[in-house]
Amino acid sequence: MTAEAFSSHLPQPLTLDDVALMAEADPYSRFYELSPTGVLSVMTPPGLSHAQVATRLMLWFGEHGYREVFQNLGIRTETSEGTGARIPDLSVWNPTPTAYPVWVPVDGLLVAVEILSRSTELTDRIEKREEYAAAGITRYWIVGRDKANTVTMLVLQDGKYEEVEGSPRPLSWLLNTTPQQHLR
Repeated sequence: MTAEAFSSHLPQPLTLDDVALMAEADPYSRFYELSPTGVLSVMTPPGLSHAQVATRLMLWFGEHGYREVFQNLGIRTETSEGTGARIPDLSVWNPTPTAYPVWVPVDGLLVAVEILSRSTELTDRIEKREEYAAAGITRYWIVGRDKANTVTMLVLQDGKYEEVEGSPRPLSWLLNTTPQQHLR
């Protein structure tokens, strides 16, 4: 079946509930995201190196007192273009996000972290950067897939992300600091 034939069977326009139902019914546990403009993305689950980086970051946050750290939690991105549904690789919250069936609002989201992979690099570097900024997510970190797992830390200023001074830095450098230094 071609992509065009497959897409002709999808409801138009797609809703966040449609996307959640597709993910729930998927026997391969793929991730489903929807941009605010209605573009559906389907991704395979992350590989080992990706999971290792996410786990290292999650443990780092936990060791420094952050208890509301989640891998692959669906968030709702409200922008002027519409409502999207994204799944950051890691998200840190204060306070705990409000309980929703799938897509939680971004209220209280301290930082969204995306770990690059070949299939998502352009989306993470360009589309999500713009979308997360438009949704008002204060901090967005992008972890590269280079040997050093270089972390680019972005902070929202006047509706756009600006690189934090000294960014990007190797993940090993970041893990030798405290999250409090970067989440002020």
